[in-house]
Amino acid sequence: KGIRTAVDTAGNVPWDYFERILPYADLFLYDVKAADSGVHKALTGASNERIVENLTRLAESGKDIIVRIPFIPGKNDGELEKIAGILESIKPKLVEVLPYHKLGGAKYSALELHDEMKSASVPDDETVENAVKLLLNHGINARRT
Repeated sequence: KGIRTAVDTAGNVPWDYFERILPYADLFLYDVKAADSGVHKALTGASNERIVENLTRLAESGKDIIVRIPFIPGKNDGELEKIAGILESIKPKLVEVLPYHKLGGAKYSALELHDEMKSASVPDDETVENAVKLLLNHGINARRT
């Protein structure tokens, strides 16, 4: 009926989960937070070996992929060159650089939860544009969101 289907994922699931949905999905929105497994674990609590492996296998499937990079100065900005190295071989349809913002901070306060990202800084426009340029210089179709 011409209805397209998108899957939004961080990719940290067994590959057979992807295999089950591949026939039904046209597009994958795939988060990449860091290239280095140690950095990824420090940011998220989980390593990224399975995430990178699944992204590679997903690219081999021929499905459209939009990679999204949550861009947080002082947290993962030093990872961009290595992320670009991974993405050069994967050739995603698009990479979106998502600049960190503090819009969720009030929710943490309202729910009386500790905000792990409270000290993170919001990147200025020039910093975000430089991140996009770095990806473009690697031949990766990238934009700021």
